[in-house]
Amino acid sequence: MRYNMVRASKQKRARRGFSLVEILIGMVVLLIGILAIARIFPAGFLSIQRTGDYTVGQSLAKLQLTDMENQVALPEGILATIQDASGAIKPVSNISPDDLSDVGPATLPAGVPNGVDPYYYSNINRKRFIKGEPVRLPVATPNAVTGQYGAIYMLQFGPVFNAFGTSAFPSDSIKVYGAEMERILQGAIATVDNNDTTPRIINDTQYTIDYQNQMIAFFPRVKNGRAIPYRDFQIQIDYYINDGGRIVVTPISTNIRVDDVDPPLSGEALRPVWRSIWYNQEDQDRNIQKDFTKPKPTDFDDTLSFRKEGEEVSRRFRLVSSTPVQTSGTAPTWSDDSYEYAWYSQQWANNANGGVLLFNPLGRTTTFRTSTGNQPLTARVDYLTFDNHIIREDRAVPTRAPFELKLSLPNLLTQGELQEDQTAYNGMFRDPGNTATPAVLIFNKATGEQIDAFTGTCTGGVGAGRNFSINIRTGTIRLNEAFVNANNLQSANIRIYYRAAKQWGMQVQKAYAKYSAVTTSASVDYKSYFAPTTGSRVYFAISETGKSVLLGEYYVKTTGGEVKHFNNETYQLSPDKTQYENGLPYLDLKDLHPEAGSEGWSFNSDVTGRALSNVQGLSLKSRVIWLDSSSTIKDSAGNSVLLNHWKHNDTDTLLTNVAGR
Repeated sequence: MRYNMVRASKQKRARRGFSLVEILIGMVVLLIGILAIARIFPAGFLSIQRTGDYTVGQSLAKLQLTDMENQVALPEGILATIQDASGAIKPVSNISPDDLSDVGPATLPAGVPNGVDPYYYSNINRKRFIKGEPVRLPVATPNAVTGQYGAIYMLQFGPVFNAFGTSAFPSDSIKVYGAEMERILQGAIATVDNNDTTPRIINDTQYTIDYQNQMIAFFPRVKNGRAIPYRDFQIQIDYYINDGGRIVVTPISTNIRVDDVDPPLSGEALRPVWRSIWYNQEDQDRNIQKDFTKPKPTDFDDTLSFRKEGEEVSRRFRLVSSTPVQTSGTAPTWSDDSYEYAWYSQQWANNANGGVLLFNPLGRTTTFRTSTGNQPLTARVDYLTFDNHIIREDRAVPTRAPFELKLSLPNLLTQGELQEDQTAYNGMFRDPGNTATPAVLIFNKATGEQIDAFTGTCTGGVGAGRNFSINIRTGTIRLNEAFVNANNLQSANIRIYYRAAKQWGMQVQKAYAKYSAVTTSASVDYKSYFAPTTGSRVYFAISETGKSVLLGEYYVKTTGGEVKHFNNETYQLSPDKTQYENGLPYLDLKDLHPEAGSEGWSFNSDVTGRALSNVQGLSLKSRVIWLDSSSTIKDSAGNSVLLNHWKHNDTDTLLTNVAGR
């Protein structure tokens, strides 16, 4: 009996379970374990997110670079710029290509007037100026807006900054001009050695220049009842100034209007006429705008004058109207002069445009004479991109339904969304007047027509009554099937503009096509180099840091007196500031020729008069940036300042076919 009672007591204790203290202890241990594991997840999620951002950035950068490589020709350069108080666009040379810092009102670049939005000079927007984008005038294309023919061209890097002028002559913010003309040097003032000062030019692709007397002459053209009885020429030239003992090169761009002449009398020939490069009394008499031909700069030194054989002179294209065709609905009134253009795409927020130009259809069949024979008429365009944070993607419409396109980025921005700076998003063009501008723009690249412009607020898909539907979160666009069929858009190339969360941005960096020589290191800029006659280094502007260049031909002399000759060698400039010399990046011949040091090489001009010639830029870089995070800090005055932390992805290549540029 005792045995049974003891056994029952043991069984009862076994069924009792855990006490409250034991349960609490167990829960604490379990919670500690769970928290330890949970702490891993945010870091893991952040790592996955950042890896995804880098993957998307790499894909977008490669896509942009592939698009550039498929272009028939590239711009001369893509540059950092300022726009001064007069509205003039001036390239700057002291900004490093890798500078992604944000600019505030107190740190705007020198020359930028107060009140300008620093956003347009920050991070990826430092490089906005497209210099010399080449355009082989296209075949005339019919379009639905005018029902008539026009030669459509869509600029490579839209949307474009543009504002129309209010003067009597149509004006805008871009420059459109033809091929570089042939230079002939000649004195304009009679001397003992030069009695005949008649300009020695024989056709309209040449000009004659006298640097010392600041005169220029162009081949005359007979009026013959022309609707536009004049031609405009653009001169981009450098002049020297004495800056406290330093001789500094200063670039300037001016224009000259040349009136057509009456037919010569029987037996007489057309005679070119010398004229001043600067705005003068003759221009006043002919009622030419002062903002067209510039007056002589106040710092111009008549003794030093211009930098010889460094200018570029071209025929300018005439803007025929200050109203875009898409706004007016009427075709431009073209004249019998091929050098004419108009804007096709409409303006947004008064200073933004999709970047579609329309050229006089005569241009396609016009040729001009050169020393190598007749060449087709080409145009070159200088312009500012409106904002590199606007994503630009080209896509081909599928051949069959569903006509769906997947953009590279999700989470497209639409009106009303709160941005990182706590302001409400009002469209891709940041209209300071708070007028809603499009969140998505779609163009047909072949015809220049705007397929649609979406402006509105949404959280998912939109499309009722539109030519497309869009899923904002996934970045998917579906074109309306009936619209595609009605307009034969199958396989058509379209361009899509949009913005996405995280302030994604795209930028192309390109070394200048061809650098020219200057005589001092203080004079180097984005398009020049300095090669001293001592040593084996060639110096460039800070803006060219890390870029690769081709030395077309150079001569050096050793300390033993031997002259050596080399052709077509590629060098990379010093890639960071720690490798600068006298504040400038450089290339060193020792990188390819170690013996340059032991043999005491120095550049030598005894053979041809030029120690170094035909220096060309080779670098082409595609950069994509995005906002990784933001934080608020206090500045020295105690004010709260938003600090952005940017990430970027670069894809580089070297241009190989540069001989013909």
